[in-house]
This record gives sequence, C-alpha cells and structure tokens, in this order.
Amino acid sequence: MKMKVATYNLRVDTDYDQEWQWHYRSEAVCSLIDYYDWDVLAIQEARPSQFADLAKLAQYASVTAERDGDGLGEGIGLYYQKEAFELLDSGSFWLSLTPTEPSIHPEAAYSRLCVWAVLQEKKNPPFLAITTHLDNISEMARFEGMKVILEQLADQIERYPVLLMGDLNAEPTERVHRYLEQHFQNAKEHGQKPHHGPKGSYQNFIYTLPWQELEEIDYIYTKGFTVVKTACLTDSCDRRFPSDHFPLEAEVQFEESKG
Repeated sequence: MKMKVATYNLRVDTDYDQEWQWHYRSEAVCSLIDYYDWDVLAIQEARPSQFADLAKLAQYASVTAERDGDGLGEGIGLYYQKEAFELLDSGSFWLSLTPTEPSIHPEAAYSRLCVWAVLQEKKNPPFLAITTHLDNISEMARFEGMKVILEQLADQIERYPVLLMGDLNAEPTERVHRYLEQHFQNAKEHGQKPHHGPKGSYQNFIYTLPWQELEEIDYIYTKGFTVVKTACLTDSCDRRFPSDHFPLEAEVQFEESKG
C-alpha cells in the first residue's frame, strides 16, 4: 500500500497578519488540504478557530493537543482518513523536563508539544505517526525536545514503522538532524525519485522570495518505509500563499519484510 502523507504549518490565527489573517485565508488552506486529500496529515500552529474549520473536512478524524493545557491555546495535530485507518492508540506530551504536565523547556520561547498516534489500515501493519513543532529560539530546546520525543516513545518507535513529521525550526546543519539520522531517514533525501519543488518551505508570506532563500525547517522522517517521492507544494491563490509555510508531502510504502 502506498500512502501520501504531509506536514503543514498553517500559520497561527493572529491579528498581526491583518488582511491575511486566518479568517481571510482559511478557505484557501482547507481547499488545498481537501484537494490533496492526504492519507495522514500533520499540522502545526492551530488555534481553536482553526481546528474548528479543519473539522469541516469530513473525510478526516484527528488527534490534537494544545500547548497551554487549557484548550484555548495554539496546538498541533494529526489528521487521518477515517474510512481507511483505525486509531489503535494515541497521546501527547510536552517537550520539557516534565513531559506529562503543561510545561516549558527552560531555554524555550514557548511550550512545545508532541502528538502521536498508532494507526492501522485494514490490510497493512500498524504504524506510528508523530508530529511536533520545535522551539523557534533555542537550539538547545530543539535538540533536547527531540530527545524527549524519542525517549517518551522509545517502545513504540522500536515496535512500529514510523512517520515523524513537523516543523523542526532547524536548518539541515543543526545537530538535531544528526541525532534523528541515527534512527530515521530524511524523506527528502531518500526518495526513489528526485525531490520536487524547493527544499525550503518557509517563505513568510513573501510571494517573490527566491527558492534558494526559503528556510528548510519542515521535515518528514521515516523508519520502516520506502520513500517513493517527496514534494514541497508551492500552491498560491491570487498571488498570495495560503500559509507562511509550504506543505511538504511524501509518498511512502511499507518496506518489504525480510526473511
């Protein structure tokens, strides 16, 4: 079975964006998601108003969490085709010294989360999907946050094929990638076909920004999957981008069992 999966930072709903805040671009974002119709989608930077709009995409069920622990703040989530997949297990935790309670890493700018789900399609083995949004200020918080993820989910990572998707806020040279590459493969670098589109995905809503100036901070890492192809999708609407990030997608299939 081939699956198309993606990670997409939606850009948080904020008055700072004025005439292009969520109210004005939500239809474009939801239309894009509905069109590509990914099997599994990881999203970041969603407030309750954004989760409410995503809930209108009837083909999806979701596992979500918000970082303040009160149901009102910014959150992340995993969306999956509800007719295709069964949810076997799921959870969330904070990327801090106390992962089981609302908390923040000492060097981080904001509280950060991990959301995970074990999913199974009828004729295939279960797999683990993970999404996160690492800190935007501290390299130490990013690295230690990823260590928390791998420690908290060590049993599941050992047991299942893995899709780890999200906004890592880390360019390719950061040590968090060397750490991840000890356990997973970077989908963009291991496709059977060359990557389509820019390697970078963050354009800050700047329509004329050259591809070589995009920040490469969104990633899909895999274990137990063959990566068929990947793409950074540069869809626009009337010379504007739906979000300040492009979605990154991958087509994957389960690795053939050995022996």
